[in-house]
Amino acid sequence: MLYFMKNTGINILLWVYQVSVGLGLWSNKYFIAIFKYCYWVYKSIVDKRTITFIKKNIHKDDCVVDVGSMIGFYTSKLSEYVGPSGCVYAFEPEPRNYGMLLETLTNDCVNKNVTAINSAISSSQGVMRLAINHGHPADHHISKEDVESVEVNTISLDLFCKGIDNRPVKFIKIDVQGHELEVLKGSTMLIKEDNPIILLEIDNKALSRAESSKDDLIGYMNGVDYSAHVINSKGLTKKIKERDIDKYLTKHGGYYDFVFIKDKFNKIK
Repeated sequence: MLYFMKNTGINILLWVYQVSVGLGLWSNKYFIAIFKYCYWVYKSIVDKRTITFIKKNIHKDDCVVDVGSMIGFYTSKLSEYVGPSGCVYAFEPEPRNYGMLLETLTNDCVNKNVTAINSAISSSQGVMRLAINHGHPADHHISKEDVESVEVNTISLDLFCKGIDNRPVKFIKIDVQGHELEVLKGSTMLIKEDNPIILLEIDNKALSRAESSKDDLIGYMNGVDYSAHVINSKGLTKKIKERDIDKYLTKHGGYYDFVFIKDKFNKIK
């Protein structure tokens, strides 16, 4: 039922988005506000379990990272949960989404604890091409293909976190349309030192497009002693096996959000 709601809802939103782009409505601030409200309602419903999990496991004063913030739905939630003394670092490379992220931070985040960075996270510092998908605002992706793209700066989380305060990073959300492995590779030091909870989207189609795979991601996570879990109505499941990951991906159309935690930690709710 939840998958049906999620699939139907996103198809409706994408149809509205595509039509509105064609009609030039994205220059109208009132239309943007209405669309964003509808998106917020949709995310609040289909991601309710994930939101509840984050709220239980993120605490006041925590330092957290949102990689692939889009327009700031999860960023705003994280801002609320860590409180005014916490910190949120939100990364969004696509120019239009980044502009809407800044609007979200201005209008929706009571706690001025978010640092928004117009950059992509990768395995190293440099410059890459971000392919633009005009039909899907959440499907812009790092690409080497000869398609419409914009140049974006990249930095690794290991390098970025050297320049911030000494608080450990407690939570990382990663949703980057197939570039997840490069994000993880550039976060190895942080992961080993801080042991953050990692909310990671696995999308078979996006990974294949990026010449990566689910097996690559699982192999990396196993290498840093992290195990996969899913969020159900009761909270976080016990460690799941790779064949179970395949079952979830098949059941949910080839993509799903998994929680990865350090094997030695058992106090995740």
